Amino acid sequence: MNPRAMLAVAYATSRAFNARQVKGDDPNKKGYPSPPGWGLGAGLTTLYCKNQNVAKNSVNETGLPSWKRLTMRSKEMNTVMRFGTWNVRTLLQAGNMNAIAEEAERYKMDAVALQEICWKGKGTIRKSKLTMYYSGNEDRQGNRGVGFIVSKKVNKSVLGFSPICERICNLRIKGKIHNITFVNVYAPTEDTEDEIVYEFYGTLPSVCEKHDAFITLGDFNAKLGKEQIYRDTIGNIAYMKPQVIMDLD
Repeated sequence: MNPRAMLAVAYATSRAFNARQVKGDDPNKKGYPSPPGWGLGAGLTTLYCKNQNVAKNSVNETGLPSWKRLTMRSKEMNTVMRFGTWNVRTLLQAGNMNAIAEEAERYKMDAVALQEICWKGKGTIRKSKLTMYYSGNEDRQGNRGVGFIVSKKVNKSVLGFSPICERICNLRIKGKIHNITFVNVYAPTEDTEDEIVYEFYGTLPSVCEKHDAFITLGDFNAKLGKEQIYRDTIGNIAYMKPQVIMDLD
């Protein structure tokens, strides 16, 4: 072997042994040309690092052992959030909210945007497994209303809820890179008065945080035909209002 290559291997082996990177492995033991599993070759050396002795059950300022902090951190990094939207028609009937919550739990949903809840006012209802945020008409119940059902797991990351009006609300959740703003909308139909339509679409752009990631959910009350231009988005499923052509001749 080239003397320079032999010197490099010996240097790398000595560094690995001093760092004790592999417990119980002795590079100087007969039969080990280099530390097992490292794949060291001529000219390759380990990166220099300062030796640090850390106790197995060391406790930092959080009061948790080091192994438990690592476990909690890995769980947070791998958290997956499931969300959806549902026009529930009404939550005025007794037991409706519990039924909605059971369905959300059955489908393992963490956040569900609800429309037409028909509740009066705005507020928050906290239960053992979920939290309900709602925004309704300030004067009377039984008309429109939007809200969110949030699981106990995700509710710990909720930064705030904004009840804008009976048609718009948003829920802000802390994210790993960017915070997430869920915008829940119940759009007016084409038969609604123009003033209400203009007010709705004028308010919508102002409810989002500038630096957040936006996810818009809700009932948009949109009707699309079966034209070819929509196939890539909605496929063959579409609602087209039937047209009646009368021949007056």
